[in-house]
Amino acid sequence: TRDDPMLIDYILRTILPRRGIAARPEEVLLTMGAQNALWMAAEILLGPGTVAVQENPSYSGLRVMLGQRPCHRAFVDVDADGLPPEAIPKGADVVFTTPSHQSPTNATMPVARRLALLDRARDEDFLIVEDDYEFEMSFLKPASPALKSLDQEGRVIYVGSFSKSLFPGLRLGYLVAPEPFIREA
Repeated sequence: TRDDPMLIDYILRTILPRRGIAARPEEVLLTMGAQNALWMAAEILLGPGTVAVQENPSYSGLRVMLGQRPCHRAFVDVDADGLPPEAIPKGADVVFTTPSHQSPTNATMPVARRLALLDRARDEDFLIVEDDYEFEMSFLKPASPALKSLDQEGRVIYVGSFSKSLFPGLRLGYLVAPEPFIREA
């Protein structure tokens, strides 16, 4: 009926601090991989009349998931720095992004753009689902801070996974979000 407290503690003490994220146990939920975490976020956040924004190109599994939700979808073309916040259409409810290692272009969103995205989310009242896909694959420079670590308002739902860092077959992921969202998930 609940997640393994030792694994949650390990995530809180070891994994999340590497990304600059501070959270409480009630703000973390184990999932069956990142794909399952993304599906949960879409199920909870997207209903009739909502607008989901996703990167173009984007993870094909996310395209399928969002295509099955009763929401409107908008696509924003990524550039060499990932998702441009100024291109997000008005009326967005949820923006799905992979700022640390954009899939499939491998673009990394600079910190200034991450802050601009958070400003836009605050000003226009939308949420962000951050898929921290392969953040540890930054070989040329240190990994940029997670978008969640820069979030002062609880607008970012963070999706992480152990599948690349431990082994691909593990299929274990986690969500980090405000406690009411985690309870709903």
